[in-house]
Amino acid sequence: MSPIPHKIAYVTATWNPVTGCPGPKISRGCDNCFAERMAKRLRGRCGYRADDPFRATMHEDRLNQPALRRRPTRYLVSDMGDLWHDDVLNPWRNRVFNAALASTRHRFLFLSKRFTNMGKYILDLLFLDTVPPPHIALGLTACTQDELNRALETLSRLSLMGWHTWLSLEPLLEPVDLYHATQETTAPDWVVLGGEKAQAPRDMEPDWARAIRDDCAVLEIPFFMKQMATKVGPGLTPPAIPGDLFIRQIPQTLRLPGEIDHA
Repeated sequence: MSPIPHKIAYVTATWNPVTGCPGPKISRGCDNCFAERMAKRLRGRCGYRADDPFRATMHEDRLNQPALRRRPTRYLVSDMGDLWHDDVLNPWRNRVFNAALASTRHRFLFLSKRFTNMGKYILDLLFLDTVPPPHIALGLTACTQDELNRALETLSRLSLMGWHTWLSLEPLLEPVDLYHATQETTAPDWVVLGGEKAQAPRDMEPDWARAIRDDCAVLEIPFFMKQMATKVGPGLTPPAIPGDLFIRQIPQTLRLPGEIDHA
């Protein structure tokens, strides 16, 4: 099966063996959730339940998609939900991880807003005695300074175990100080930054992004600028990223053959 079409600049495909992230919302970043809007649009189709489309759901038929794809691909895993939602069962997570572990020609980016749940699963349950695989990166989303501080605590523990880690600052809703937040933790291996993409997106000031860009340069963390705050709708053109912010670096461990940075 072909990868699902998407417009996520830092990956080449998405993989959604688990979808859904029912309430309550746990972050201000959840307020204009793209995945929830899309699930409601697809109600009763494409594996989404007619009665409750954003319910946590395991899609058995999607588990082998990476194994069937020969071309090396960088996947964002379960972007149409949260693999660490309380309603997602550990046996489901195990099956997703086992499928990713077996497909070493690909790169897999796991991402969650649930810092504690991801940390507990990785630290205490499945991989306590496992050497972290180099083709998998574990990421957390932070939209505010408080979320950033808490995300870094979890990512730091995972980094010390040998995992590749990354940080998604999308949608960035306030200025944050990445440099000082990393002084008592291990910095992530990658930072992806983006403004909100919605019908009525909240603002992201360019100077907020510039501060994070500069912090990443000092900390020697690859920096990827995904998008500015973007209003979506028919006929609308996304705003251009300022030239000094159009930096799209990818860590060497997550690159695909022949891939280069844009900086």
